[in-house]
Amino acid sequence: MDTCANAKSVTVFGRNKTEKKAVIFNPRCKQWDCDYCAELNKDYWVHQATRGTLIITSEGKDIQFITLTSRGYTTPHSSLHFFKQNWPKLNRRAKYHTDKWGNSHGLEWAYFLIPEHHKSGVAHFHLLAATQLASEKIWSKMAHETGFGWKVDVQELVTPKLAAAYVTKYLSKEMGNASWPKGFMRVRHSRNWPISKERPSEGWLWETYQDEGTIWIEKHALIDLGWQVNDIRAV
Repeated sequence: MDTCANAKSVTVFGRNKTEKKAVIFNPRCKQWDCDYCAELNKDYWVHQATRGTLIITSEGKDIQFITLTSRGYTTPHSSLHFFKQNWPKLNRRAKYHTDKWGNSHGLEWAYFLIPEHHKSGVAHFHLLAATQLASEKIWSKMAHETGFGWKVDVQELVTPKLAAAYVTKYLSKEMGNASWPKGFMRVRHSRNWPISKERPSEGWLWETYQDEGTIWIEKHALIDLGWQVNDIRAV
């Protein structure tokens, strides 16, 4: 698919007077159940996971790749309910132990989390985590005490290349999965995970329109003035 099938009806009109360029488009829906947007979402989050891992490891800190499971008695629906209930508790505990040790080692807890459905439909969770807690025994104990399953997998020293592979793998597997509740976040990260912020393009003025007649007049007026107008709205 070359365009977003659920593009918003509002039209964005951008103009750059210095360069005499304009662009017209309908904002994409950004939903994971849209084939076009899901691919762009995946690329965006793979970039953020890779970039964050590169920054953290370049500072001499370790990244662990951790898989958390749900308890054996959970159903596909209840596993998401318990995750929302239990993840804040495990997050606080991991942060406490990491930051307590890290005060003298320059390490601060940070994470990048992706949920995934098991074959049974029950959810488990993959973490890229900046932490010195590399023992499966420690993580298993913390996970069980905060409502997760005993089974935990921990792999040490994740590189940016491996981080990209992990995130690509699990996001790609879940892109076509319609089992996630509406509004459930496919990616979560701590506030201090290094996320690149997109800056507004300098020299551009952005306006929104809903009246097709006004858009047509503005577009052709600029063309008559010799502007380069790129209309990329979904047809």
